[in-house]
Amino acid sequence: MRKLFFNALSLTLLSLILLSCEKEEKTYLGSLTVKLQPNTNYPTASLIDVEVKLINTTDNITRTANTDASGTVIFTNIPVGQYNVSTSIRVSAGLTLNGVMQSITISASENKSVNVELTGVPESNNFIIKEIFFAGKQDYDQKDRFFEIYNNSDKTLYADGLHFADLAGNTGSSANDAVLDLTLDTYYYAMRVAKIPGSGTTYPVLPGKSIVIAFNAINFKESFNPNNWAKLTIEDYLDLSKADFEMYAFPFLQSKGFTGNKSFDIDNPSVPNVDILFMQNAANNAFFTLNAYGPALVIFRPEGALNVDDFILAPTATPNNRFYYLKIPVKYIIDGVDVLDNSSSAKFKRTTNVVDAGFTYLKANGNAFYSNMSIRRKVDRTEGSRKILMDTNNSSNDFEAIARPTPKNY
Repeated sequence: MRKLFFNALSLTLLSLILLSCEKEEKTYLGSLTVKLQPNTNYPTASLIDVEVKLINTTDNITRTANTDASGTVIFTNIPVGQYNVSTSIRVSAGLTLNGVMQSITISASENKSVNVELTGVPESNNFIIKEIFFAGKQDYDQKDRFFEIYNNSDKTLYADGLHFADLAGNTGSSANDAVLDLTLDTYYYAMRVAKIPGSGTTYPVLPGKSIVIAFNAINFKESFNPNNWAKLTIEDYLDLSKADFEMYAFPFLQSKGFTGNKSFDIDNPSVPNVDILFMQNAANNAFFTLNAYGPALVIFRPEGALNVDDFILAPTATPNNRFYYLKIPVKYIIDGVDVLDNSSSAKFKRTTNVVDAGFTYLKANGNAFYSNMSIRRKVDRTEGSRKILMDTNNSSNDFEAIARPTPKNY
């Protein structure tokens, strides 16, 4: 009898333990209901059977599900944490509807619901950013940074007067990074701004062609050492000597009473220099380049001359370290790409959804500083010999990280 009693007691305790474990396990899960909101400008766009992505910003695990007849999808039993939601609906060859919501927090046992608005994005018939290379190998101190601008239209465009800016703000690469504490509705804020020279028709760019703007327009292959300490191959070195423009800062710095940096800033007299308009870090030994932890790059055309005196004192400036950001009117921006350090850095975005509804990165976990990787726009389709690049105004969809840079190539 006593044996039966203890057996029954053991089974009861075991059941209670299992039930407790099951309950405890479930408390670490939640659910998220996502409902797509119809865009009244495109009433015929179907919200049925639309793929919705749910991305965990910590481990980058992506879940996908398709909407039901009401445009709703439910993600169940998802671990607590922070998530980004995105979807794209191709309405036609020239129009995409984007839906994005970032930094959604799911708590234990929470059943959260969100409404995601859909924004119409016509396909670009203008210049767009094709590639950004900023994480070169340590062997040559990342002197080979460049970016590439592509004519995604079916007509010849002129690069003359096209402006570009590297926007201010941290990327989430450090635990000490502060979020940019500025309102971005009307203006973005730039650390460096320059424009392409020309009279208006000096620099034509044919449909499906591009221009490369290099930090240093030199042939890095000429300095290749097969016994280099970083064990790089000749393919790791770029020949940028035939870049279309370079970012040579000496003339601008000298006009401000400063000296340049002869070690980092090397002029190729056969490659035209861009006209530098603003440098947050203008000082002796400074140079004009891209954010090495992830640039937020925009291209734009202002109406008339850009007001280079319309700047603000940076929110994080101190009495002993005063620096400024130039205001860039959002309405002038043609294209932009927000490159952050990792997949969980959404709160550090330096652009709004009107320019880049998402963001991109080289590695989901960061740590790509000397990776030699590059960010490149995907090809959407080919018409004849012309590649039409993907442009949904969402770099999370439009761009991908690649192992090596490919200037003027795919």
